[in-house]
Amino acid sequence: MSKKEPIRIALTLEGDVAKRFEAVKKKWGLEANTDVIRMLITQYYDQIPIERPTLEHVNLNDLGVLVKDHSLEPPQGRLIQIYFREGKARCEYDETENCRHTDFALELPEVREIFRKKGWKSK
Repeated sequence: MSKKEPIRIALTLEGDVAKRFEAVKKKWGLEANTDVIRMLITQYYDQIPIERPTLEHVNLNDLGVLVKDHSLEPPQGRLIQIYFREGKARCEYDETENCRHTDFALELPEVREIFRKKGWKSK
């Protein structure tokens, strides 16, 4: 599978749209504008009636990865946090280091790169 180029977006919001954006950001308790955009896209994507993979990568940083499991409740799936600690990935949902969520996360190229940079083995 070839790696897709990232989509880069430069966006300026003004007036009422900027106020609504800030209101959403505050309501969700997010600090980064990019996190607001990611969450809005994810939320809207969940409302589109299309076939989805069971597990989906939502967000990533040096502390962990956010995975959406479409097979879990509520009806549109559940967000699962996978934390990176001491060379291991731990699932907050299953409370383990060995489940389908951690396996999925450790297969993501971006996660493998974080582990490589930290000198950890990803499996």
